[in-house]
Amino acid sequence: MQTLDSSQWEIFTKVRWPSALPYYIAAHEIAFTGSIIGAVVAEWLFARKGLGYLIVQSMSQYRADRVWAVTIVASALAVGAYLLVKAIEKYLFRWQVEDLT
Repeated sequence: MQTLDSSQWEIFTKVRWPSALPYYIAAHEIAFTGSIIGAVVAEWLFARKGLGYLIVQSMSQYRADRVWAVTIVASALAVGAYLLVKAIEKYLFRWQVEDLT
């Protein structure tokens, strides 16, 4: 790019950002699902409301059905966050041919 007399901004937008974007998206796949799990665990330990608190309350009342229901909701939120990031990735890289091997 320097042989074409490109500015630093052009180098960033046309070379560096597109090459870093797959790693950025992959990091968000992990971070979004992990943050939801972390929030539920933090609520479980310290909060007085939220999904984690509902799990603790349900366990203390021996309500296995409610424990499972809240766990499924928390899992659905994590899967939904993951699928949202995958949809964004698919949109951003729609030009890229998928490797079938």
